[in-house]
Amino acid sequence: MLDKNGAIQKIFILENTDVRTKSTGEIYGVTGVLAKSTNYSQIHDVFLPEKLIQKFKESVQKSIIVRKYSQKEDGFISLTDSSTIMDTTDDISQEDITKFLNPDIVDIATIKTKKRNERVSLQGIVEKSTRIIETPQSSRKIYTIADTSGNIDVKFWGDKTSLGPFQDGTNIKITALKVDQYGGRCSLNSTPSTAVQINEDYDSLQGDVQYFIYFTNVSIQFQMID
Repeated sequence: MLDKNGAIQKIFILENTDVRTKSTGEIYGVTGVLAKSTNYSQIHDVFLPEKLIQKFKESVQKSIIVRKYSQKEDGFISLTDSSTIMDTTDDISQEDITKFLNPDIVDIATIKTKKRNERVSLQGIVEKSTRIIETPQSSRKIYTIADTSGNIDVKFWGDKTSLGPFQDGTNIKITALKVDQYGGRCSLNSTPSTAVQINEDYDSLQGDVQYFIYFTNVSIQFQMID
């Protein structure tokens, strides 16, 4: 872990701060940010103490300077009670923001080649789901989503468990998910920016296509009889 007690880091708060509880009962916050040190090119998860949660939520510009923090090699940033933050001017483009809050849809086979913490969106069919699993620290619900390239578990955390429920066979689009790689297995986690859209047009379009194919076959048979 890199100790940045004397350094200054400029970050852009990308999304709302999730409030969580440790097994010890300690309250802490988690949010996703873009950092000047990586030219706003990747998302860093920031873990912050309870005393800083409100300051993050109230930041007007969403761009802040952080002093006294630690950063792991995988990019995770941790703040402590001794960390200080200060609002600053915004120098990030809307394009940089959008590509993380609304990433492109990719198929599941491609998702499984992504690195941990990358953001993706997907579209597929709900194969199965679990009940909401509650613990003292968190709640989650898991959907298994499939497309023509494979299937993958998508974990909805915290208040995102209220999205749905989605019945088996429903075609949905899910945006702003975070890739997780653990024990050689890839899955997806919800983020504060995750949104779900039921793809109702898909079913009606599929029905129209089947109808057209049916009558095309009839036409072919009629010509063969002649």
